[in-house]
Amino acid sequence: MKYLKIIAWLILFTVFSILSYYYFFYEAKTLSIKNYKKENYEIPKIDVKYFITENGWGYDIFIDGKQYIHQPNIPGMQGKNGFQTKESAKKVVDLVCEKINNNIVPPAITNEELRNLGFIE
Repeated sequence: MKYLKIIAWLILFTVFSILSYYYFFYEAKTLSIKNYKKENYEIPKIDVKYFITENGWGYDIFIDGKQYIHQPNIPGMQGKNGFQTKESAKKVVDLVCEKINNNIVPPAITNEELRNLGFIE
């Protein structure tokens, strides 16, 4: 009977040790990475240059002075159709910049977002 109590305490101690190790070494590391991304993320300096092609308007997005996106056509749509106006290109650029500022990489544009912006029916 005495040995059963010792074995039970050893098992309990082992389980507690494993759970403590997991919490202090794995969870704490994961939490610090999550907090680092939220607290220490600096919003980049974004510049946009619009240009016109034979197919319509396009744009370039620069992050901290380096070209990040060259978009001569409407993203996510088949073909080489550019935007009809600079203002319509700006709608998509605003959404892309919002995603970049929120650290959503890549800042892809979905069909649903194009539909919400009025590019798809």
